[in-house]
Amino acid sequence: FICGDFNEVLEESTIQEFLKIGLVDSCAGTEKYTYNKKPYLTRIDFVLFTPALAGELKEAAVIDAIEGISLKCASDHYPVKAELSSGAEPLSEPASEGFQLYPGVCARFVSTRNAVFLPLTTPTPKPPKNC
Repeated sequence: FICGDFNEVLEESTIQEFLKIGLVDSCAGTEKYTYNKKPYLTRIDFVLFTPALAGELKEAAVIDAIEGISLKCASDHYPVKAELSSGAEPLSEPASEGFQLYPGVCARFVSTRNAVFLPLTTPTPKPPKNC
């Protein structure tokens, strides 16, 4: 798999090259955007899988709301989540006091065949004054 902020929309050359070699866009068909600042409301963050891994895709989504967290305040990108299934125990959500979800795309592996791609956790920053 390959994932990250590509700073290109789906129709541009970099993403198209990945799709041409057979990688699968985990959020194909979504109308949600990952870059959340006007006027550029676009999807530029992707999680791309090989066809074999895409066959294990359980769920994928752009997360544009998390109760109690102002995602637009935390970052100019919404997180992308992709979950693969293999029968392994799922990861639990980060629950440490003083930590919050950090928008961006990264991976946390459970085993070689099961991964849950979640935003990183990071110490809770002081919110900007305009939030």
